[in-house]
Parts: sequence; structure tokens; C-alpha cells
Amino acid sequence: MSTKIMSHRRWLLALLMCAGIVVSYVDRVNISHTIVVMGQELHLTALQQGYLLSAFSWGYVLFMLPGGLLVDYVGPIRVAGWAATAWSIGTALTGMATNAMSLVVSRAFTGAGEAPIFPV
Repeated sequence: MSTKIMSHRRWLLALLMCAGIVVSYVDRVNISHTIVVMGQELHLTALQQGYLLSAFSWGYVLFMLPGGLLVDYVGPIRVAGWAATAWSIGTALTGMATNAMSLVVSRAFTGAGEAPIFPV
């Protein structure tokens, strides 16, 4: 391959990774803007809302190291694809949640899916 084609691919990959990082940051804080309305609609207590707000962080923290090891073992391109798929599924499950437990699980799954993004 010519170096010009490789250069364009690298810039495209860098742009896609930056877009993924932006989405990752938005996913971290988006629920904090809707927690009041969600709490009213799903009849969540203050304690349940606290669990919900911290669930993403717990999933993220628990899977950051395994995600980084997976990047070293499998490679960044594959792990980035798996991570994007996992956090997309977690985000979709958040929208389908009907109670506090399903919300906490979906947010933790989203955090676990986003954990390998920075090691990638």
C-alpha cells in the first residue's frame, strides 16, 4: 500500500476513536440529567437513584484492567469493536429498563463496555 492511503486510514481511525471518546464521555453523565424525571416515572427512592448513578462507575472500574489486558492480548481494533458493541447494547437496555434493578444492571453493563476504550 502506498503511504498516502495508510495516512488517510490512520486519520480516519483517529477521528473515529475521538468520536468514540466523546460518546463515552456523554454516556457517563447523561443519566444525571434525567434522574429526576426517571425517578418520578419509575418511583425510585433516593437510595435507588444513588445506586443508579454509581452503577456506571462500578462497571467501568471493574472492567478497566481486564479491558486493558484484553487489548494487549487480542489487539486494539477488535477490542474497540467489542467495546462499542457492548456499550451500545447497555445503552439500549437502559432505554428498555422497567425498574431500578434493570436500570442498575444496564448502566453497569454500559460502564463495563466503555472501560476498554481508553486503553485502546
